[in-house]
Amino acid sequence: MEIEYKPVLVEEKTKNAIAIRNEIRGGKKGDFVNAAEIQLLEQLSDIVVHFVEIDGLVKVMLEIGNKTTHKDFRDAIPNILKWRDEVQEKQFDKIAAKLFHNIPKPTNPEEFLELLSYLQEHGISYTKLAERTNELIRNILIDISKYHKKGVSTEQLIELTLLTQQLNFILSTLNIKGVDTEYALEQITVGKPPFDKGYPVSRYKMIEVLRAWRKNKQHIMVKNTLKKAKGLQEKRAAGKV
Repeated sequence: MEIEYKPVLVEEKTKNAIAIRNEIRGGKKGDFVNAAEIQLLEQLSDIVVHFVEIDGLVKVMLEIGNKTTHKDFRDAIPNILKWRDEVQEKQFDKIAAKLFHNIPKPTNPEEFLELLSYLQEHGISYTKLAERTNELIRNILIDISKYHKKGVSTEQLIELTLLTQQLNFILSTLNIKGVDTEYALEQITVGKPPFDKGYPVSRYKMIEVLRAWRKNKQHIMVKNTLKKAKGLQEKRAAGKV
């Protein structure tokens, strides 16, 4: 039987939601222009801005008052969309960085592709995914460059082999061919970036790879499993299981 999944809503009661709210509203290091804009919106239009946490992700939610008119809502949309984008940027950059940090040595293509798909579906743009993947590749190349054209010990040779395997794994998983790693390493040794901006992983390559992955049966199975697991977790939390 299919388990219906209902998201958990926690209104401004978690540290994450409060921190994001304070940053957007104009906390100690926040944008005070935003604070004034939000306050004015709430006073003039009877629209109240809430920062809520749904399934661990903070989102902007609006409470529409009895006095709110269609014009009030239309006038408020530009700022509301701006705050939504700021909320996503503030937290998803941290999420993406943490996730990428936690897989320094990805072990299988499915895991890596599912991670990229998850990040994109939860707010990270294809452009930023490509940038972060290029950053990951660049960092691997920087580590490889430490051993480039130098005599290495047996232990260092093992490390170099693992780094090379990691690099090849990422490139092959994303179906990227013809990357001149020797040129990239030479660039690093003279203090230059290994590649031009947007290379070897472009936004279009990221779109192509993820669209293909999402048609894969393995991706569909993973999504269905996660959905059932979340539903079961909710039932347990509610004491129904």
